Amino acid sequence: MKSTDQAADFRATLSQFLPAGEAGRITNAVLHGKGSWYWDAGGRKHLDFTSGIFTNSFGHGDDDIARAFSRTFEQLGNIHGRHWAGEPEVYRKLFSYLPPGEYRVIPYGDGGGYSVDRAEVELYYHFQKRRYRLVTFDGGFHGKTQGTKLSISRTQDSAYFCSKTIPEPNCFNCPCHLKKGECAMECASLAEQELERFDADVFLFEPILGAGIVVPPEGFWPRLQAFCRRHGILMMADEVLTGGGRTGEFFASAAFGLSPDILIVTKGLANGLPLSLMFLKKPLTENDCALREGNYSSTFMGVPALLATLGEVLDKIEREHILENVKERGAQLLTGLFEIKARHPCVGDARGIGLMAAMEFISPDGSPDILTGRAVCAAAEHNGLALIQAGSTVRIAPPLNVSANEIAIGLELLENSISEVEK
Repeated sequence: MKSTDQAADFRATLSQFLPAGEAGRITNAVLHGKGSWYWDAGGRKHLDFTSGIFTNSFGHGDDDIARAFSRTFEQLGNIHGRHWAGEPEVYRKLFSYLPPGEYRVIPYGDGGGYSVDRAEVELYYHFQKRRYRLVTFDGGFHGKTQGTKLSISRTQDSAYFCSKTIPEPNCFNCPCHLKKGECAMECASLAEQELERFDADVFLFEPILGAGIVVPPEGFWPRLQAFCRRHGILMMADEVLTGGGRTGEFFASAAFGLSPDILIVTKGLANGLPLSLMFLKKPLTENDCALREGNYSSTFMGVPALLATLGEVLDKIEREHILENVKERGAQLLTGLFEIKARHPCVGDARGIGLMAAMEFISPDGSPDILTGRAVCAAAEHNGLALIQAGSTVRIAPPLNVSANEIAIGLELLENSISEVEK
């Protein structure tokens, strides 16, 4: 059977069981993978520049990761309410990467959205059960739970907080209609004005906005942090995408000189397994308003195999000099994207940091072009390159141990796909 026929047959069979909104996304069946590559049921090889939506730090089928998980899971399942003997050593390694400040960690074996939602509840108690005032970025994304959806809603508030969004510091689509390099960082002034006008209690942000891989201009974060400190605004960093080494630093907060009051990380921690962690500065956990014993628990909090996997990820990052590789391959990737942009008018912007990058597609009039973004992703999939579409933006996230040759192959496949769409 031809690969195209096999894929069509697989889609028809699987779509009988799925909602229509999900069935439209079905490609051919994926069978197995190794490193940055996976193979479908038709035997076709794909270069995976999604990293399982930013989760597979070491790609597919990593032997060290598999052994770390299976060795511990063979001995222990869920020990809810108790702590694993290897836990302190994992935290010792992890805490060495944290920004300055005395932190405490709350582990959750669920998704990042749940942890953000959980932090929002934590803050409700911190403010003595008062609805606090929460500010987030337009274009920010913090999860799919009710609380995280309400954090970016312009029409409704949560039972725990009143929310407001402020313009994102996007140099390509400047909220102040200025050109990059020809401004006095008016986006920071605008953010400060909005935070003060709303009398914000908490500022929830992604150091790099993950939906569009929006990197704020240099100096933005130190300035905003100083402003929040002067006005007593708590800073909550959503590092669901950026944490785990993807920027070339284990935490992007550290890369930008930030020391948030709350820091949340999940994707990339356990190479595709569901592990998320929430770090709170000590004053938030040890005061009259803090939650008490038992309130921090979660069903999958006590799975030692997940923490053992994190421990191996941390060991591999150090042993294999992964952060250095992220910086080197990230520079190679961005240079290639800039060169592609220069050759193709439909590419409005190329941006990123480390191994999280993006291309934004535009129409001839300069407006966002969602259809071209979708077509490029589809062409790339057909050509053997897996990418992530987000509206007019195509996101690129290779594994952290990607090789120079694989980056070169990915860039070639990407440009070929753009050329096909332009014809």
